[in-house]
Amino acid sequence: MQTTAAPSDAGGSSRAVPGSWEVRTVPLKFKLGEMTLFKLPLSLAVGTAHFSEMQVDAFCDWSQWDSVPRSVQGVAIKSQPVSAELPRLTRLRGAIRYVPAQYRRFYVEFGQSFEEYLQKFSSQSRSKRRREMRKFAESSGGTLDLRIYCTPEELEEFLRVARELSQKTFQERLLDAGLPAGEPFRRQLLEKGAAGKVRGFILFHAGQAAAYVLYEIRDPGIVMSLYTGYDPVLRALSPGTVMHHLSIEKLFAEGGLQMLDFTEGEGTHKQYFATASRQCADIYLLKPSLRVRTILQLHAALDFLSQTAVRLLDRLGLKAQIKKLIRARA
Repeated sequence: MQTTAAPSDAGGSSRAVPGSWEVRTVPLKFKLGEMTLFKLPLSLAVGTAHFSEMQVDAFCDWSQWDSVPRSVQGVAIKSQPVSAELPRLTRLRGAIRYVPAQYRRFYVEFGQSFEEYLQKFSSQSRSKRRREMRKFAESSGGTLDLRIYCTPEELEEFLRVARELSQKTFQERLLDAGLPAGEPFRRQLLEKGAAGKVRGFILFHAGQAAAYVLYEIRDPGIVMSLYTGYDPVLRALSPGTVMHHLSIEKLFAEGGLQMLDFTEGEGTHKQYFATASRQCADIYLLKPSLRVRTILQLHAALDFLSQTAVRLLDRLGLKAQIKKLIRARA
């Protein structure tokens, strides 16, 4: 997967824009591998439509500057479904198109029973999953202790326990992608919980939190996988895999849901659990200026350097070892 500089939903100011746009201060992340070196803020009108609601190639070009505030530097569309790979940097009439990431967006379709869903896995894979779950249960006193948190009162407890666990994960220490700790996030989460739009799950091992996942339910029945993590000390017991299996089973049992969206990125667990995927691109359409061109060229050059280094390490057979070492040190 290419390094992404997609807009972040967390932090920054935002205000509504007519239609499916919202003005946000978006940090353009300059990364080397998985490490963020620094960020540059951009004022952008960000598309808020879900990828399943967007037409293929709908926003690959831009001729609608009159529909967004003049104060913004451009627009950003996350997970625009595309029919073909796009060039990273393209000059258009009145705009510069920058495509920092292109990837398959994985999801689970709920139009079947959980038992039918399991048939997508090979018999060998199903057998392996049963062994993992049995091993986890046996090491945890013989039970699989998965707890669900939905109401505001329950979500207060979820935040307390999951935040402690998140601080141990490489997602937070290395990727700046742990469960947020700020009051604005807490307040928004409790409001969504009061509306029945949140599902938090924590898998416990011998009474201690081992893995967590936070889902948000958006109309019409789209479940978004927002944050997830597990205790690296328990890695050998596959707590993340066990937790995802059990939480997905619970979602199937709810009924009335259409899709579990694993959001951006091509993580191994996303591809494993998904039933389908769609080719997508993160697209920036920016008003041209010397500063903008310089920023985008620098970002593209750093990303090229990062990917070249990753490919070299892969050819030398060192990629997995280096990644494991970096995450362990984090």
